[in-house]
Amino acid sequence: MKSMLDVRVLIAVVKGLLTYIPGVEAWITHRKRASRHSCADPWFCYNLWLSMLVFLHEQNIIPDLSNIGELGTSGSLGVGICALLSGAGHYTALDVVDSYANHDQEYFLSEIVKLFRDETPLYEDKRINIKLKSYDYPKHLLNLIISDEVIKNIRSDIHNIRANYEGKLISTCVPWHTKPDQKYSFIFSRAVLEHVSFPNEVYISISEVLLPNAIAYHDIELHSHGISREANGHWFINDFLWKLIIGDRDNYMNRFTFYDHVNAMREYFDVIHASENKSQTILDDESMDSVWGCVIICQNKKKDRGL
Repeated sequence: MKSMLDVRVLIAVVKGLLTYIPGVEAWITHRKRASRHSCADPWFCYNLWLSMLVFLHEQNIIPDLSNIGELGTSGSLGVGICALLSGAGHYTALDVVDSYANHDQEYFLSEIVKLFRDETPLYEDKRINIKLKSYDYPKHLLNLIISDEVIKNIRSDIHNIRANYEGKLISTCVPWHTKPDQKYSFIFSRAVLEHVSFPNEVYISISEVLLPNAIAYHDIELHSHGISREANGHWFINDFLWKLIIGDRDNYMNRFTFYDHVNAMREYFDVIHASENKSQTILDDESMDSVWGCVIICQNKKKDRGL
């Protein structure tokens, strides 16, 4: 098979085998938490959040932002800060581990406030799997004045941030899936659901913490993350080699396709939008030139009996 001859696959197998050596997986995890994730960039956080809002409105979907949750933050509260500055009532970071200390949350706040006050236009970013009709600053959706009180409350929360912190505007829930009593009016994720080991179980957990009829928005990457030369090459690696690649790692990567995610979500949600972005599928010799992914927007099937 083509993937069997791929040097990238062989390298991935070696890396997977190394995780069985005591201490190696902990070291890899530490390096990942300390590395620069896309949401370590305040401008990316700003662009991601506002692009999401604009896209939802273009689809005539108006989410309830009174109590929102972000699934898988990698320790960055940047998108949550953007949400609060644009009018969200409360934000909760839904994570499996506490890595908030790896990011300068105060830097995020100061830079993002500037972006909002300057009414900075959005931009097309190939890491975000949607295209907007307009990348102008969405003044028609926001039309807001950022109050000093909101900034003060955000600053107070980020200075005290830690696992399972409950603040005025920002909270954290770690590990999020063990606390089904928490309920959210809107949940979103980006580049998270391709990494969970068992997506179906995660979708069940999301449905349990999402309010009846509430909206969930998921931007999911589908490419191989460099495991194979071809962006979809990981789907064709045989099961034995794939187990070696995963190694002794939880939530490293799954091989769900676009349709696998859609069909799994339909068990618990009404899927109201699903689009796949596969503008480029080939990797060059050095790095991935662009991502291949999808966006799925769904509504919790649990109905509000009070309506």
